[in-house]
Amino acid sequence: EEPFRIGIFEEVKKDSSTISYFKSMNALPYILASIYKSENNLNDCLLLNSKGMVAEATSSNIFWIKAGEIFSPPVSDGGVEGVMRKNLIMFLKENNFPFKEKSVSPAELKTADEVFLTNVGWGIKQVTEFENVFYQTKITAEIFKMIQQ
Repeated sequence: EEPFRIGIFEEVKKDSSTISYFKSMNALPYILASIYKSENNLNDCLLLNSKGMVAEATSSNIFWIKAGEIFSPPVSDGGVEGVMRKNLIMFLKENNFPFKEKSVSPAELKTADEVFLTNVGWGIKQVTEFENVFYQTKITAEIFKMIQQ
């Protein structure tokens, strides 16, 4: 329920390849993005791929909700195929939530109704603000409660 602000780290792009969805020894983009996050008083920031599309956040995968549908970028956009991401997608499908993988630009993400981040260590984080755009958290909270049960 606390405010959770995200931004974009644009200086280093994530390349998409057949191994980009694995965690690797190349932590430099994440370290630089975390420094940027701290310097700009953000809770997290997004990493973009070479096409300018959102790949993931510094330590989590991203999901967004628009008009009742839930989306996440495909791992082919450069994000890590996280355990929580994979399990959440399976949970959403099993519980008849409309889910699709879809590439998203930062501009399109600003038109979402809700945005949330996932990580196996802390589960789901509701994003409340992205570059002066404010989000609801109703459906995200419902999903989180269902998972806890």
